[in-house]
Amino acid sequence: MRDLCRARDDAVADRTRARHRLSKFLLRHGQVWRGGNQWTVTHDRWLRSLRLGEPALQATFRHYLAVLEVRDADLRSPLRVNWTVARDGLDHDKPVLVGPVDDEVRHLAVLF
Repeated sequence: MRDLCRARDDAVADRTRARHRLSKFLLRHGQVWRGGNQWTVTHDRWLRSLRLGEPALQATFRHYLAVLEVRDADLRSPLRVNWTVARDGLDHDKPVLVGPVDDEVRHLAVLF
């Protein structure tokens, strides 16, 4: 269970780094998002509509975008764990597994 949590934390950190790389690349080349919050559906449409002048820049942009898509897919994978916080009756927050997790894993989680 601990390794599964660490893997998810790693996936979130990887996605954050991929987002930062893409944002900084675009900023270096004068592409600034001014349409509100980043990483929304509208922002995604804007990203996909971008065309950079030079073929090398466009290839680099597509690479960064593809890496981000892989990182997003990692977090949507069937092995993901969605955490909610429930009260355990002892005034401690206790994580509870919800979502697509096998019953065996859910049973083991109760032991911790």
